[in-house]
Amino acid sequence: MSLYVKNLDYQIGNDQILKQISLEIRNGEFVGLVGPNGCGKSTLLKHIYRTYKPKGGTIFLDGKDITEFSAKKMAGELAVMAQENQLEFDFTVRDMVMFGRYAHKKFLEGDTAKDRELCEQCLREVGLTGYETAHI
Repeated sequence: MSLYVKNLDYQIGNDQILKQISLEIRNGEFVGLVGPNGCGKSTLLKHIYRTYKPKGGTIFLDGKDITEFSAKKMAGELAVMAQENQLEFDFTVRDMVMFGRYAHKKFLEGDTAKDRELCEQCLREVGLTGYETAHI
């Protein structure tokens, strides 16, 4: 997967938060965003996963403008687990991992044995085996 941000602008009131930001991340690259508090790191990320709409510029995922992706298509291409959340959830760790299967299901389709197997595999890979029923 490749990600290309081209000339991204974002403004709140009179405050220019992002100005002509461009970056390219190619398949297989590992990238970190570093900078002081308030410099726009989180704002940039929120544009990439479509929480915010840019005032100018475009974001491409594998050469396609992300504004043209349906919510389900976007969920199948990109997943985010935010570090901070203002909402409280009464979900288990397993529930949260299973939400990742949303993009691969039909409307109202239940969980399959394959879904449960993939969930357990993911939990093992990140060292969370044993925490499946813990509440978040």
